[in-house]
Amino acid sequence: MNIRNLACATAFSAGALFAMHHAGAAEREAPPRHPAYMQAIADLKAAQWNLSHRAGDDAVSHDEKVALTEVDRAIDEARVAAYEDARDLEYTPPTDEIPNRAGRLQTAAALLQRAKVRLEQAEDNHEARQVLRRVEMHVDHGLHATELALADVHARH
Repeated sequence: MNIRNLACATAFSAGALFAMHHAGAAEREAPPRHPAYMQAIADLKAAQWNLSHRAGDDAVSHDEKVALTEVDRAIDEARVAAYEDARDLEYTPPTDEIPNRAGRLQTAAALLQRAKVRLEQAEDNHEARQVLRRVEMHVDHGLHATELALADVHARH
């Protein structure tokens, strides 16, 4: 091997080591990937707040109570999935902005719909996927009860 080939090989090796080092550093610095259901938990918590902070009459509040109970159950089940998936149970990602709605029931319905879409995304952890099916069921029931409450409000006005 002549000097020129040796210099090229050394420069190539140094460049490769530099690239590998920086790729490893970037990988270490990247925030942890959270599955879509962690975002769904954030949506569910926001929906929970909207359902629990709305003043309504007795006819509406029954459906709201059902919706709130189902959302509470969905959050509890989603936390089980997070635990089984070794996720940080205290971590709640920020909730994406929801378009301005006429009221809290509409906002809760939009949040529940978005949580449902996120829960339908692929999950690679089989144990978490089984629990997430129950979460989806509670979200469906909560969304249905919220829609009933909205229908009651519209029927009264």
